Amino acid sequence: MISTVELSDLLADLYAAPLEPEKWQAFFDRLCRLTNIASGFMISVRPEGNAILAGGGLNFDPEITDRYNQHYGAIDPYTEPTMSNHRIGVIRGDELVSRADLVKTELYNEILVPYGLGHMTLMTCECSGEAVSKFPLWSSPKDGPMDAASTHVLETLIPHVRTALLLRSKIAAADASNLFSETALDAMSIAAFLVTGKGQIRHMNRLAAGYLEGAEGLRSRDGRLIATDSHEDAQLQFLMAGASGEKDASVSLPGGAMRIVRPLARASLQVAVVPAPERYRPAESGSCALVFVSDPASRPRPRAALMRALYGLTPAEARLADLLVQGFEVREAADRMRTTVETARFHLKRVLAKTGTRRQTELMRLMLSLPGVLSETRSRLSSADGRRK
Repeated sequence: MISTVELSDLLADLYAAPLEPEKWQAFFDRLCRLTNIASGFMISVRPEGNAILAGGGLNFDPEITDRYNQHYGAIDPYTEPTMSNHRIGVIRGDELVSRADLVKTELYNEILVPYGLGHMTLMTCECSGEAVSKFPLWSSPKDGPMDAASTHVLETLIPHVRTALLLRSKIAAADASNLFSETALDAMSIAAFLVTGKGQIRHMNRLAAGYLEGAEGLRSRDGRLIATDSHEDAQLQFLMAGASGEKDASVSLPGGAMRIVRPLARASLQVAVVPAPERYRPAESGSCALVFVSDPASRPRPRAALMRALYGLTPAEARLADLLVQGFEVREAADRMRTTVETARFHLKRVLAKTGTRRQTELMRLMLSLPGVLSETRSRLSSADGRRK
């Protein structure tokens, strides 16, 4: 029987976790000690694949998180039954997946058995049409399924966990909103929307809100970004779905560009859609896309400056990316930057990592898809070089 003091300490860790994420492990460590459980996890369940957000316990191994998030989350046999079971409460694992079916899966043979995880009790605390937050708690094979007293502890915790998750969601949304508004986007004369693959607007900057208010060919309907013209809207929805990973793409870095016709015979808006960097994605929104809208009559700003704002590039990294997209080789770019080829290659590796691209050609495609202009053109540089000779 859990004491009042033990419950108080457990709740203290739980309510601290949304503000201090490292407290989630402290919460799981304490919970597992009180319920004689080997390991517990907080998992975000989505149709496109699950992700472990936190974990802890008597024999918790961080390697499980890495392996699960890299591969096994996408093939977790509990995903579909959890998504279709809208019950909030404590559920025994074999109610979702039978033991006979579980032992045939990769998750069982390559994760559960090697790490000594035998019987699962699931605490579901949040459920919507798009996402579920679940807390699978695994006992060891020798300890068997969770007993009635421990199950009662979980049932007592559920309203508190739901409150903590709501607080976590609000903090994550606020952090993403602050991060989005604090970038250089507002100062760059570029309207920017952060949207899900279904077009739901998660955040937008000041100029983006102005386009919606001004009937500029774009509007919001039920919180979704749409184009007024039906044909343009079909293309916009396709680009947003592709850039966020909603639709399979035959090429890397899906997305693209289009034009939106405006009333009163003004020049069409230029729209660019690209995958959103990880740091701009609210935790509960999954993959997102950035939609940039610019007026051709406004003076475009350097594309490298936008790369710095979006991807956190250093001035040297942004300068290298800008030179590469102009057509310079790495060696030529190093000469112009007055640095060594080795340093330039190091900068390039950092740029690829920060932008989520794997090859230089992908990086070039990403940069060219963004609004703005090159900081300087190769022809102008070449002319200047010629005059110096």
